[in-house]
Amino acid sequence: MAKRKAVPSKLNWYAKIHIFELLTLPAYRNLSKSATDVLTLALAKSDAAAAVKSRKPGRPVFEFTFSEAERTLHMPASTFNAAWKQLAEVGFIGVNRPGGIGDGDGIPTLYQLADGFKTWVAPPRDNTNILKAQAAKRAKKEARGAISDPTR
Repeated sequence: MAKRKAVPSKLNWYAKIHIFELLTLPAYRNLSKSATDVLTLALAKSDAAAAVKSRKPGRPVFEFTFSEAERTLHMPASTFNAAWKQLAEVGFIGVNRPGGIGDGDGIPTLYQLADGFKTWVAPPRDNTNILKAQAAKRAKKEARGAISDPTR
C-alpha cells in the first residue's frame, strides 16, 4: 500500500518562487506592496495545492478568503479586495469557481494562477506635470541668475 502525502499545514506552506524572474517582469514591478504580499501567499497556496492534488490535468486550484488574509497578512478586507482586483487585472490570478454569499451559497471562491501577466504591458506614463514642473524650476533658476548677475 502506497503511503499518502500528508496535507501540509498552513504553517508549512512553501512556494517555488523564482524571485529574479518575478522582479524583472513589468507586471510585477507595477503591483502595489499589498498586491505583492497577496501574490506571494497565493503562490504558496497554489504550490501547496499542487503538492496534495491528485493527478488531475491543469493548474492547481486553491481558496483564499478575506478572513485568511486578515489573519495571515493582517490586512483589512478592503485592502485585500483592492490587491486581488489588481492581481486579476494584471493577469496573475483567475477565478475558477465563483463563490460568496449571494451567488455561491456561502462557499469560498476557487482561484487559479494565470499566465496573463506574461504579455501585460504597463500603461504609458503621463509626464506632462513633471515636464511642467521642470520647466518652471528652470525658468525660476534663470530668473534668479539674471537678477543676481550684474554683468548681464
